Amino acid sequence: MTPYDFVCNIAKMRAKKRLFCKAPQSADEAYINKLENLKINPSLSTIFEIISACDCSFEDTFLQHDCYADRELWELFHACFSESKDQILRFARRRLFND
Repeated sequence: MTPYDFVCNIAKMRAKKRLFCKAPQSADEAYINKLENLKINPSLSTIFEIISACDCSFEDTFLQHDCYADRELWELFHACFSESKDQILRFARRRLFND
């Protein structure tokens, strides 16, 4: 998944919930606007806050449902210990956002 795919998923989730559909007014709306225009790199905690606000799951956000490889990786991730998951998430963030 590319950063563009990720922000497209965020935009779809936001549109379903009718969140921030107008021109940005608040700081949160401006942040989402910058995120969707790939001008900022969110932290993992921010990503989870956005997912939660849209009442969606991590899977809905990151997995491409037509891609078996994504589903297989997700299952392997769930089988990991917590310490390994943290390392994997840090690695994925560096790769996804070039940190």
